[in-house]
Amino acid sequence: MTINDFELEFGVNDFEFEIDTSTQTQVNEQVNEFQVKTKQEEMEEELKKNIDNLPKYATEALNALDEKEKIDKAMDEKIEILSEIRTPHEKRNFIEERINEAKSDENIKEALNALDEKEKIDKAMDALQKRHEQEKENLKKEFENKDGKDKQTQDSDNSKEKEKTEENSNAKNNNQGQQSTPKDEDYERALKEIEDRHAKELEDLQKRQDKNIDDFTKAINNLANATSIAKLLESLKEMDKALALIITNNKELVSLTDEQRLEKLELALKQNNSKEAVEELIKDLHKNIKTAQKGLDELELEKQNYVKLDRLNQKANKDPREVENLKKFMEKLDKETPNFKEHYPKTYEKSQKIIEKHKNQEHTKEKSQGMQR
Repeated sequence: MTINDFELEFGVNDFEFEIDTSTQTQVNEQVNEFQVKTKQEEMEEELKKNIDNLPKYATEALNALDEKEKIDKAMDEKIEILSEIRTPHEKRNFIEERINEAKSDENIKEALNALDEKEKIDKAMDALQKRHEQEKENLKKEFENKDGKDKQTQDSDNSKEKEKTEENSNAKNNNQGQQSTPKDEDYERALKEIEDRHAKELEDLQKRQDKNIDDFTKAINNLANATSIAKLLESLKEMDKALALIITNNKELVSLTDEQRLEKLELALKQNNSKEAVEELIKDLHKNIKTAQKGLDELELEKQNYVKLDRLNQKANKDPREVENLKKFMEKLDKETPNFKEHYPKTYEKSQKIIEKHKNQEHTKEKSQGMQR
């Protein structure tokens, strides 16, 4: 039997093939087993590593959550601040726009400027009169003191001098302002200088006032036409809206005021008193602008106080010793800007809570100390 016959009969090639396949299968199984084992070991090692680092991960996770809460809180506070500031800010802008629009007409602006100038001159005249009276009073006291010293040097008896001084003092207390004015030449000359200077300054102010009255009259004449009157009424109506933001939100009151103006204007036109009606309207507008400007100043002060109060809140939260300063500022706030709590309610309430919290803590502390005694 040849080798080939043996191979054909016993299928050596097939046997070899079968052996190779089995071996390959075993090898594959071993490889797979090794790979699975290796993967499992890697997973176990990774898991062990993760378990070992779990406190670290937990800390990082907590820190991340804490940071997120801080960011969220900061964002919420910022949103509250923006929503809180917006209303006063819009009020300021609206009022400023109404004032600027009212002064956009040149004729109205000239009339308003004339009224402003009149107020300045009136104040200057009042101040001049007060200064004049004060200068005369100071001069009188100066010469009275001088006259008293001269009399004292002429008296040789100290006891008599003292007695006279006491009598003069009693007489002065009983008859204040009724002492006789010294009549010497120096006094009269000094008094005349004061009177002349006062008269000159008063004359200059009166000239300014006369010129200003002429300017106002011209401005009123320029406004006494249908177009200007319509513009004036529109300005008054817009100023009513601005004042409603400061004084009241009652729209019916604003409408009633507008209707009253129209009724007065119609009556004046029927009586051919258009200039008088325009003058009354322009004075009304001037008064309203002043009121609105005063409201603007208060809103601006509220804004400044808001910044101060916010800082005090932060300080008081960190240091209880600052709570007393916060309380004092709150008292000042209520007097200076009574509408602050309406425009900045959240910040105002926050301050109250800080003060109340501190008060409760102090009460608890005192109670605890009392029990220990």
